Amino acid sequence: MGMQRYFDLKNLSENFPVVTFIIAMACLAIFLFTHNDINPYENLFGFTPASPRIYSIVTYSFLHANMSHLIGNIIMLILVGIVLENYLDSVSYVLIYLTSGVVAAVFDMLTRGVLGISGSLPFIGASGAIFGLAGVAMLVRPYEKMPSILVILFVIPLIMLVMDVPRIMENPFIILLTLMFAGLLAALILFQVPSLPTLAVFFFYALFTVMFIFIKGFTENVSYLGHLGGLFGGLLSFFIFCRKSEKEKQS
Repeated sequence: MGMQRYFDLKNLSENFPVVTFIIAMACLAIFLFTHNDINPYENLFGFTPASPRIYSIVTYSFLHANMSHLIGNIIMLILVGIVLENYLDSVSYVLIYLTSGVVAAVFDMLTRGVLGISGSLPFIGASGAIFGLAGVAMLVRPYEKMPSILVILFVIPLIMLVMDVPRIMENPFIILLTLMFAGLLAALILFQVPSLPTLAVFFFYALFTVMFIFIKGFTENVSYLGHLGGLFGGLLSFFIFCRKSEKEKQS
């Protein structure tokens, strides 16, 4: 597993994150098929902590509730793929993605039981799996550069999502964080910063997640706990699958 250069538009054919693109297109295709009425699909393929279906532990991470949910996850998945996919082999990358999603769901289910949070409603989305990949990216390539244009595309819908919440003007702390994100966006555009390190991008991603919890509070059909579980799942699966891959290459 040698170190390789990060994604470069000048070498698109060499560095294109193929597996990431396939996962993103699968999520997009499923969304286009289900978005007119997501409820029956959410009930059938979403993960319900109180009464989970075995297959839903995988299928839930390919469904998304709305366009902003989908776009945010796809952009973050692409950012992760740019940094990480060329570092890992394709099989390890997919295994980390799937395992992170599984661990995210199980972690959510168990912590809800411990904390007494209801789990009767299904949740969907790839955030847990993406958090797992992000954790691995921060571990193995913390200073690798990410194209700022994608960071900008990710920040814009986040700001719009936050400002759409009616209670936003009631909390000075949330206003401060929102202005910070807006300032980051303005700085990237004004100073034409070409790239940002992995560690900084995912720090802001995690910070936004915390901020959104403050804004909306814990809701039964959103797996906030799963984000943390996905992070653990990604790191765990990296040490399992990637070490195994290294031994196989040496033998």
